[in-house]
Amino acid sequence: MKFRMLIALLLAVSCFSNAFGQTGHLLLEGVIEGAAYAVAKPKEWNGVLVLVAHGFRPPDAPLVHGFNPDYQAYRYLLQDGWMVAATSYRRNGVIISDAIRDLDNLRAHIFSEFGGPKRILVDGSSMGGTIGTLMAETRFEAYHGVLAKGAALGMNDSAEPFRLMFTPKIPILFLSNQDEIDQIRQYAREAEEKAPSRPVVWEIERDGHVNINAREHEAALRALDRWVATGEVDRRAEATMPNPPAVSRAEFKDGGAYGSITEVSSDFGNINTNIIMKDLEILGIDRRDSFNIMCGNKTVKVVFGTTYSDVPRGEWIGFISWEGILRIARNFENAAQALGCKTGDRVLITAVTSDI
Repeated sequence: MKFRMLIALLLAVSCFSNAFGQTGHLLLEGVIEGAAYAVAKPKEWNGVLVLVAHGFRPPDAPLVHGFNPDYQAYRYLLQDGWMVAATSYRRNGVIISDAIRDLDNLRAHIFSEFGGPKRILVDGSSMGGTIGTLMAETRFEAYHGVLAKGAALGMNDSAEPFRLMFTPKIPILFLSNQDEIDQIRQYAREAEEKAPSRPVVWEIERDGHVNINAREHEAALRALDRWVATGEVDRRAEATMPNPPAVSRAEFKDGGAYGSITEVSSDFGNINTNIIMKDLEILGIDRRDSFNIMCGNKTVKVVFGTTYSDVPRGEWIGFISWEGILRIARNFENAAQALGCKTGDRVLITAVTSDI
């Protein structure tokens, strides 16, 4: 019996060693009060913790933490000794107050497992940016800074309505696309007049909603950490970091452009393709035009715009993402499910000659 226990212990130690050896971090997963979580702990933790506050997910989407430690921004931070953790929240849909409770629970769990961090940064996207902003106003004793990417400051929680008071007490760095920045600047202006901590607004010179690349994201997180640690921040930083031009891989025939689905998001079923802007130009497709996308034996008509909200809820939208590729989505609905497609499938893009 003792021998078997010793073997089991050695196997467990071996698994953890392999995890550290292969990736440089350990990925721990679990559930707290119905919320799935993941914690990526580097072998040599520098004391900085990033808590990821995700955006709105459809109520019927799978309840998963959705954390990907291989995403470039997090991968580089993990390599430098940062700990990164994420929660699904206890439910999907619009959730603000309960999401804060779930982030608090994850923070407490990390304290109990690993001890107290030196600095805790909240990394919020869209609805998560609103969650982080509210936390900067109300949970400032427990957190040190907030990165709010594409913060949906007009969003509210019908279960527990709240009101932003424009009084953040810890640093907030807003990172916003150029066509969504007015509301963010309005918050910052009001906060400058009465807040203990003046927010910083960085503009991404690219249209869209949280249409931000991994380098821009990483740079903002590092700048926020420096601000918290030193009190110094560049209030007018050049935040936009263009990607190298995308290369066309389209095959032009049958009156359109054939391409592939390179990724399907796990939350909204957004579809990334390898079709680029130049391919659409060859087909004569311009902004506000409609085009068809065919996958298998199913075809849908899509509006070519700049972001999800260009169309009503449930309607189809296509736009060029920060990667320089065509993304197909349904506003607040699952595009891949409706089209019946998956990663690796072949698609055909054709122009709509007339809208009747």
